[in-house]
Amino acid sequence: MNTLTIDSEKADAIIGLVSTGRVAGEAKSHSPSDARKIALQALQNIQHTVKARQKKMLAYDITADCLDRHYKAKIYAARQKLTNLEVNLAGLTHALAILQQTRRVSEREVTEHEEVLEQARNYAQQRQNKKSKREQQYNHFYFVPLVSRQFENKYKRASDKNAFAEDQVCKIRSAIEECQATIRDTAKEQKLRQTEFEEETSKRDIIERDIRESENMLDHLAKGRQFWGEFDTCQAHILIECTKQMAALFGHSEKKSKSPKLQQERDEWISVFRLACLNYGECERQGEERWGSGLKAEFVCARCNVLKVEWPTPDKVRPNDLLCAECYEETRTSMIMEKKVNSLGGKLGLERPPNVRMASKASFMSSVSTNTNNSGRSQSSFLAESKPAVKKMLKTLFHKKSQALCNDSLQNGQSMNGYSNNSQHQSMMT
Repeated sequence: MNTLTIDSEKADAIIGLVSTGRVAGEAKSHSPSDARKIALQALQNIQHTVKARQKKMLAYDITADCLDRHYKAKIYAARQKLTNLEVNLAGLTHALAILQQTRRVSEREVTEHEEVLEQARNYAQQRQNKKSKREQQYNHFYFVPLVSRQFENKYKRASDKNAFAEDQVCKIRSAIEECQATIRDTAKEQKLRQTEFEEETSKRDIIERDIRESENMLDHLAKGRQFWGEFDTCQAHILIECTKQMAALFGHSEKKSKSPKLQQERDEWISVFRLACLNYGECERQGEERWGSGLKAEFVCARCNVLKVEWPTPDKVRPNDLLCAECYEETRTSMIMEKKVNSLGGKLGLERPPNVRMASKASFMSSVSTNTNNSGRSQSSFLAESKPAVKKMLKTLFHKKSQALCNDSLQNGQSMNGYSNNSQHQSMMT
């Protein structure tokens, strides 16, 4: 179906048709009465086009209202997730700070222990040299009775001091190894926490982006509702009123239309009509560019319960439910078939049985419900359910026709029997 374009050229064509009796682009001229009829038909077409646009605007308003609730719920859930993520990120930040502090303390302790270890090593080396010296002296004077006892005591003292120094070196080394192990474990834990922190940060950025996109979509939908509302009030209604006034003026007789007062009123309405068509066309084009068929939104189909990214269509039975293109076509086809079955029953002069009517209604209502168990129904399932009802109606009709034929044949047979009995009685009387 071609959409009528309303603009100043269309208005000039209608006005020129009434004024000159010719259609733009045609050499043929029409009589005044024919020109009025064509102009009135053109005005009626404009009214139909504007009313069709008003239906689209109403559907947009209903759809935008449903999407508004969907996006607000989505933003609320996203903000809840964002709050939880912020709590987790705060905990991870605190844990990373503690791990960093632990690592710094361990590194500082390692540095201090290394300095002490250097001193302990030097002292242990000295004790080792002293022990070696005392051992040599003891071995040298071992056979001297008095001197050997003295050097033996010195050797024992040097050995004890050397053992103590080596024990201190071992303790410091153990402390350094413990600090290094703590540093390694802390670094590993830091890496895990940092990875978790980056993942949570990435999730937070995604949620914040989704919230911004949802808020932008809400703002865009709100601006669209405001635009189409003002368009309906300032352009659509005014243009419909102008077409009515123009139709009333064009409907006057030729003699009456030549009156000065009516001519002045006609000129005024022609100017208003031309301006109304111009404003309507420009505003409609702007609205179609921003909020037209190319607009897409995220929603969950009420029938198939699947997340879709397209422009939805409100359900005719439940306007608050949004349907995707496929489900809307299936629902529309089911409704058309329901009407055809009902009209077929009406033409045959039969009423559908109550149980069949209720079953058909239940099957249709379940086809547009949000129950996921019935989301896979299609036109073929509806036809399969409606075939027994049609077959039953046809059988009932055939039964009625057959019964009527039987009654007629019985009546004809009785009349023929009565006639034969009368003829026999008359023959016997003669």
